Amino acid sequence: MKRKICGLLLSSVMTLSLLAGCSGQGVSIELQNDNEEKADDVVETSNDTDSESETESNSGDSSSQADDTENFEESSFGTEGYPYDIDPSDPNPENRMAHNIYLNPDLSNTSNAFTAYSIDFKTSDDANSTYWSLCNWNMHNGSGAYAGLQNASNKKVAVLSFWKNEHATDSDKELATLVYPDDTADTFDNEGSGVKWIRDYSWEKDHWYRMVIRAFDPEWSDGTVVEEWVQDKESGEWTLYAAYDTHIKDSYLEGNMSFFMENFNSNDCNELRSMKLNNIYVMEYGTDTWTAIDTATLSIDTEWDNKKGGYNFGATDEYFWGYTCGSGDDFVKTQASLPKKGTYTIKMSDSAPDFDFVHDYGFETTVSSDPLYRIHVNWTYFDNYEEDTWREMGIEPYENDVYVDVSDGSSTIDITSLRCETFENTDTYYALVNGTEEKIYSHAVGEEGYSICIFRDDLTYNISWQTSTNTIDTDCYAEIWDANDNYEVRTRDDYLARSYTGAWYFAICSVKNGVLGEFDYY
Repeated sequence: MKRKICGLLLSSVMTLSLLAGCSGQGVSIELQNDNEEKADDVVETSNDTDSESETESNSGDSSSQADDTENFEESSFGTEGYPYDIDPSDPNPENRMAHNIYLNPDLSNTSNAFTAYSIDFKTSDDANSTYWSLCNWNMHNGSGAYAGLQNASNKKVAVLSFWKNEHATDSDKELATLVYPDDTADTFDNEGSGVKWIRDYSWEKDHWYRMVIRAFDPEWSDGTVVEEWVQDKESGEWTLYAAYDTHIKDSYLEGNMSFFMENFNSNDCNELRSMKLNNIYVMEYGTDTWTAIDTATLSIDTEWDNKKGGYNFGATDEYFWGYTCGSGDDFVKTQASLPKKGTYTIKMSDSAPDFDFVHDYGFETTVSSDPLYRIHVNWTYFDNYEEDTWREMGIEPYENDVYVDVSDGSSTIDITSLRCETFENTDTYYALVNGTEEKIYSHAVGEEGYSICIFRDDLTYNISWQTSTNTIDTDCYAEIWDANDNYEVRTRDDYLARSYTGAWYFAICSVKNGVLGEFDYY
C-alpha cells in the first residue's frame, strides 16, 4: 500500500517544546496531501522485506549496506511500529534526548473558543522520563496551560499546570489557585513561571484513558475554573484529578489544543516510547454540544540540537500513532528523506463524553455573576440653570450622589481592604469577607442616573442619595429590581431623612443578608 507523505519542515513547535515534562501521542490515519508531490516525497509503505537487499546487506559491502539500510528505513516509515534497531547501551556522551512528536488537531472549522476538550490516549511503551502532554492550550485573556500523563522516576503521575498570567492587573491574581484537591499547588520557574499539580495517578500501559479539560464559571467565584477529568475507559470510572480558579473572568480555552510526547531526561534516551490518540472532541464556547475532530497533523521536532535517535508516525483507520527512541544517530540529520510532517484523517471509534461533570467544591454560593439587587437612581434638578452655572456653585451635575455603606451581616467584612477596579464607566468594589477577597458591589454613573449592583447575601448594605448642598430642589426616585425581576419604585419625598448634621438626604433602602428593607438609620 502506498501513502504519500509530505516531507515538510516543522516551522513552529517552539512553544510546545518549552512545556517541560510534556509528551504527545499520535495515531495513524490516511494522509491528506496537496495534489502530486515529488518522487522523493512518496514513501512506499510495506511490511515485506526485499530478499535481494537482505543478501546484499549481508555481503559485507559497506556501501551497499548503507544504501539498503536507508531503503529499509524509508520503506518501513509510516507502517505502525518502530522498525529500527534499539541498543539500550548506546553511548550518550552529549546527554541528548529522544525526539518529540507533536499532534495538532485541525480546528479550522471551529470558532477556536472552547469550554471543553476531550481526547483518548494509550501507550504500549511507557518509557521512564516521558511526558504525554495530552493538551496544551491558552486561556482567553490569560496565560498558557497544559495537562497530561507522565512516567517520572518510574512513577505514574498526572499533570495540570498553568503559566503565570502576564495580563493580570492584580499581582495577587497572576497565579491560578488550586481549588481541588484541598491543597496548595507547587510553583515552577523553568522557562517561565507558574503553578503545577503533579501527583500520583496509577495509570497503566496498554490501557485506554480519556482526558477532559473543562472550563466553567461557578457561582462561588468571579473567575473561570478549569478542571482535569480522567476516565479509565475499561472500568468507565471518571476521576476529577485537579481544578484551578484562574482568576480570569468569563474566560475559555483557545489555541492549538495540541499534544506532544517528550523524553525529558537524557538518562532514559535509549528507551522506546509510543503513543496512540483518537476520539478528539471539542465543545465550543456558548454551546453544550460536542464536535468531533477527525483530522490532525503529526510532526517531529527539527529545530533542537539536543536530540538523537529515530522516529516513526502515522495513522490507522481509528487512531493516530507515533514512536521515538534515542538509540542511534539523529535521524533528522542522517535520514533527511524521512518525512517530518503528515496530515491524517481517522474515524471516530467512540462517542463524545456522556458524563455530568459536577463536583461539590464545598464553597458557599454567595457570589453570583448576576446581582441580587439592581438599584437605579434617577434625578432632575428643578432649577433651570445650565451645567456651567452648577459648576460655578461647586456642584457637578452628574457627580457621585449615591452612597453605599457596607457592614457585617452573617459574614464579616474587612472594610479597610476595600479596593476598586474600573472598566469604562463602571467601578467594581472588592473586599475581604471572612478572610477571602470577594466582589461586594458595583456602580456606574451616567447622564440618566446612577446604577448600583449588590452581589452578596451575607452582608448589610445601606444605600442613600444626597446632593452636596441643601439649596438644590430635586425630583429624585429609585427603581429597585431583585434577581427575579420583581420591581419597586421609591421616591425622595417618601423617604426623605435628615442626618445628624442637619442635611436632608434620600434614604433609599437597606439590603441585609439578601433581604430588601428600609434604610437602617443606626
